[in-house]
Amino acid sequence: HATLVLGDKGGGLAQALGLSSEVDLSVGTLSKAVGSLGGFVVAHTPLLRSIVLNKGRPVIYSTSLPVALVEQACDNICFGMSKEGRKLRQRLRKNVTLLVRALAKRGFLCG
Repeated sequence: HATLVLGDKGGGLAQALGLSSEVDLSVGTLSKAVGSLGGFVVAHTPLLRSIVLNKGRPVIYSTSLPVALVEQACDNICFGMSKEGRKLRQRLRKNVTLLVRALAKRGFLCG
C-alpha cells in the first residue's frame, strides 16, 4: 500500500513501518503515484510465486500491458526511488500536514 508515497525509497507502508522483510506477498497499483496503468503482484517466496503463477494464470496472460505503459511505469518508479523522489515525498508530507491543520481549524475531523 502507498507505493511511492510512503517509505524512504517509496516502498510503501511496509517500508515506512520497517516491516518489508515480514511481507510475503505485495499487491499494488501502477495507476496512482506511479502514474501509469495496471497493477502488480510480487511473491517474495518461491512457494507463493508458484501459487500466483499457477492459480493466476487465466488473469496473468490475458491482461498484459502495452510496452509503452510498462516502460513509463519503470521510469516513474525509478524516479520515485531517487533523491528527487524523496524530496517530493517530503514535500507531500508537509502539504498533507498543512491541509489537515486547515481542515481541523474549520471543524473537520481529521486523523
